[in-house]
Amino acid sequence: KSASHHVEIIGQEIRRLDERIQGFLKFVRPDEAKFGPVAIALTELLVMLVVMQWIARRVFKLDRVLALLLAAGTAVCGAAAILWVASGIKARAQQAAIAVTLITLAGTLALLAYPIGFLQGWLPGLDDDRYGILVGASIYELAQVYGASFAVSELALNTATRASGKRSLNWR
Repeated sequence: KSASHHVEIIGQEIRRLDERIQGFLKFVRPDEAKFGPVAIALTELLVMLVVMQWIARRVFKLDRVLALLLAAGTAVCGAAAILWVASGIKARAQQAAIAVTLITLAGTLALLAYPIGFLQGWLPGLDDDRYGILVGASIYELAQVYGASFAVSELALNTATRASGKRSLNWR
């Protein structure tokens, strides 16, 4: 089967999961909801989408679809967001594959560079806790978050895991 077939199947599954989550959230009482964090997360998401799409188009001269896929992957949670958006906008399988590859490459570079930079003292002002926040907020794939944070300390790992989880949950 073709790559586009697999991208479409993954996109369908992600849309189904999204529908289930949205259905569950309809039961949340508005008077119990905390709209401040939601507003902050939504603002962050929109700013990242716009800024990353602008950088991809203007600086790297990428086409509109690839720029949108990379912006979504950067703003939300990496490869899963790319595939979800790709299925929604009917992106070509090649565009989705390129975007997933680039996001994975960026995460892998961060996985290697962050611990080295921290341990060599090239990231001044960061203790293990703040380093964990940096890692959890900026690396997209959870396995890469684990690797980059555990290489430093257990405190960094615990903080990075929480930061990554909050980032992933805030966009939903």
